[in-house]
Amino acid sequence: MSAKRKLRSRLLSAYISPQVRAKQRRWEETKRKLSGKPHVVSAFLQLDDPYSYLLSAYLPSLVQHYDIDLRVYLSEALGDAYRPAPDMQAEYAVLDVGRVAAELGLPFLDMGPAPPVEHMAALNDALALETGEAQGAEAFRDILAVYWRGDSEAAAREAAGAQRGVAGAAIAESQRLQQRLG
Repeated sequence: MSAKRKLRSRLLSAYISPQVRAKQRRWEETKRKLSGKPHVVSAFLQLDDPYSYLLSAYLPSLVQHYDIDLRVYLSEALGDAYRPAPDMQAEYAVLDVGRVAAELGLPFLDMGPAPPVEHMAALNDALALETGEAQGAEAFRDILAVYWRGDSEAAAREAAGAQRGVAGAAIAESQRLQQRLG
């Protein structure tokens, strides 16, 4: 092994070591405190993901209980690498969330792995308008609840004010942000 490779290997090992990461985190936390900014919590939610529905029910109370800056983004799974068996995962997720929601006392209509999708594009467009907004957590909670209840009338009302075709750009931007955040 050449001296250049050894040096590169040692530098990389030092850079990714737990001690260096801990120091970087302490430094970032110190900078955050000195600037007086709250912690930033980013939530990436997907309309047809039942786990997103479950999380969306609790995001507004998270803001009430903690001094955080909550940012909610419309997103989609980042490809099959994150979902190796999408059909099985979708079926299990609905069953799992149904059980957890019942335990937590949240209404969740078990519509199977494929809820009605006639308003899906319009609801995604409505969610895109709420992306990154401070009050977005409540809007996401309400719209995801409409979708998972299968309430066509409420879905039509939610979708009425949405600008058509904006969801794709919002999802692409949130995916780039997810990748930047690691």
